[in-house]
Amino acid sequence: FDMKTNVWKPLKPTSPILPKAQSFMCRLKSENGITHFLIGGGYGVDPDHDTRDLSERTRAEAHRIHQDAIALGHDVPADFESYMNAQQLSKHKPQYSNKVYEVLVTESFGERGEAGWSSNFFKLSADKLPGVESVLHPASPTLHNIVDLSLDDFLQPRVDSVVADDQNNLFGVRVKFDGLKGRQDLNGEVGRCGRWLSKTGRYEVFLPLYENGGKLGSISVKPENLLIADAVTTLEVEELLAYTSSDKRFPPVLINLARTSESDRPPLDDIIDPIPIARGGGVVPIFDTYRGPLSKEAHALLRTIANPEIGNDKMIACSLLAQKFSDEDRRNPNTKKMTESSIFFSDFVRDRKAKDTVRVASFEASMAKFSDSMVDEVCGKWLKVVVKLDGIHPPIRREFVVRPAMTLRALHDQVLCPVIGWKSNYHCYAFRKVFEDLEKLKDSCWIGPRTSTALDSMFMPLYVGGCVANDKQISIGQLYASEESDNLKVQWVHDFGDWYSHSIDISKCDGKKVPSNANVAYLLGGEGLNIPEDAGGLFLYEQLIGKLTGRFPMEISDENGSVVSRDLTDPSSEHWWGYFNTEVRNKPNMQRSLGNPLEFNLDLARNDVEAAIRRPTQKSGRESQNVHSMDFRTGLIHEKDKKVSASQVKDATKLCAVCGVTVALRKCSSCKSVAYCSREHQVEHWKEHKSICKAIQKSKK
Repeated sequence: FDMKTNVWKPLKPTSPILPKAQSFMCRLKSENGITHFLIGGGYGVDPDHDTRDLSERTRAEAHRIHQDAIALGHDVPADFESYMNAQQLSKHKPQYSNKVYEVLVTESFGERGEAGWSSNFFKLSADKLPGVESVLHPASPTLHNIVDLSLDDFLQPRVDSVVADDQNNLFGVRVKFDGLKGRQDLNGEVGRCGRWLSKTGRYEVFLPLYENGGKLGSISVKPENLLIADAVTTLEVEELLAYTSSDKRFPPVLINLARTSESDRPPLDDIIDPIPIARGGGVVPIFDTYRGPLSKEAHALLRTIANPEIGNDKMIACSLLAQKFSDEDRRNPNTKKMTESSIFFSDFVRDRKAKDTVRVASFEASMAKFSDSMVDEVCGKWLKVVVKLDGIHPPIRREFVVRPAMTLRALHDQVLCPVIGWKSNYHCYAFRKVFEDLEKLKDSCWIGPRTSTALDSMFMPLYVGGCVANDKQISIGQLYASEESDNLKVQWVHDFGDWYSHSIDISKCDGKKVPSNANVAYLLGGEGLNIPEDAGGLFLYEQLIGKLTGRFPMEISDENGSVVSRDLTDPSSEHWWGYFNTEVRNKPNMQRSLGNPLEFNLDLARNDVEAAIRRPTQKSGRESQNVHSMDFRTGLIHEKDKKVSASQVKDATKLCAVCGVTVALRKCSSCKSVAYCSREHQVEHWKEHKSICKAIQKSKK
């Protein structure tokens, strides 16, 4: 494979020393547009560097060098041709290789690609193309895709009036202007209350961006000129959306967090308790974009700390510095804005964490009351789970069964991510129970990893909260048993930046469709495409598929990376493949197939689940180590071996003694030295374990 031209080419044999190139290739199979080959390496010469066919001038120079070598007494053949053969062999002798490679070759751009999977994908009918589909409802998980409002705004405010210096209760609350004389045009309009400005005795109040021409400015208003606005109704939102065609959404938020280069801690830890940046020490900026919903407080927070010189109606930019600030930093005009924003943001995070800690502890205690026996009695042997990505059509949906003993950590990393197609232990995530009652939904406790180094974890306080219940200590069975209903509804968010929200329905399962050899999880079926990680959320994913199917123009760049044109392209173009490799195959959850990784394949997904449930459960707090990308040039792909073995787990209580799965385990109640994924496997293993179990019990007496 020529790295410069990105094409395969033959090698010349090393004649006359070696009459043939010592290698082989055989075809194994062809399926789904991919041909599998076995290739064995040996000897060969690159034609571009073959110096056996020398010009007369080069031969004359070589003859002179040969004569000089003889005159100096060097150990060289006296015969010129023998000398040349020896020189050429030393230059072209390849590295010996006894390795055998499995090579997968898929279609390439050009005429031969017209009948492959890429052509079929390019010609997808309009009804099969993904499109963003949001629901206008206070409890809708995609409400933020429609309008600049939160669930809080549909609830009756918990404060009755506006009084001076009451920022703790009024921050983020919607207020109505009343009795203004200088800005009578605003009387009756609604804004969002911000900080209390003690020097002027006024509140900072923000107007909706779509009412303010996209400007980030605010006005200062006396308390007596502000009333608490009534709760928003769905009818009012419908009228608002019909009022004008301009975008009513809160724009994406770009946060730039600068922290010490020595830090490998969770971003929120750096914000709350930063490591001092030493004089002359390095500072590393980390960037990420938030496209999710906002609490009412987060609305006001972001408007407060936004950088007006960078942000606009298309993007709000915030710059933060994880540092302990001095009085000099606060006074310095060059750092004053970033200093104030960083302090305000860190205070906000501390406040959210303090408020949520008590609620989270209470929820964890309530879950711990449901013992294994209680869960078994309520749930039975299997729970059926139906998961659907919110806000997109045609549906992206999967259906599977799991053991009730599986923790939510294992459910996310080793079942949900493989079946949907996400990369596990890569982004931040959380679960919460969903209720029809809006007040109960607002107070529903989120469950997720206690700590996370994923970049998107810094967005958690904007909607999820200051802390979450420990998903490692709560099982899906406990969550189901805690509700007096045959059907439990749960929201699951993957990637706090791009904010992929999923609706999960959990119900009992009789197990009739589950194979007898299924262990702790089994994928029943599914539909819909896979989504590349870091695609930028649903709207940008819709554009991505539109470009790959000829609906939207694609940016055409020259060899220097500069955009030279925008045009519709198809799989006969190298630009199409370059875009596909960069925006799809290069993503960490898309690197397992040379075919179309966007297509859902039931057999592959089942294999992924079987491998995942036998993998050691990954620890949270190491997500930043999984951020990587690979080089996918046209024509070349390299897949590293990803072998999973139960032997990786050294602790016998961390895997099933019979099948080797590492999730939904329960220890032997008598000796606590071995674990099983099911009652059946414990019974099957009892003959082997019996003597050991009794010996351990005897030793403890």
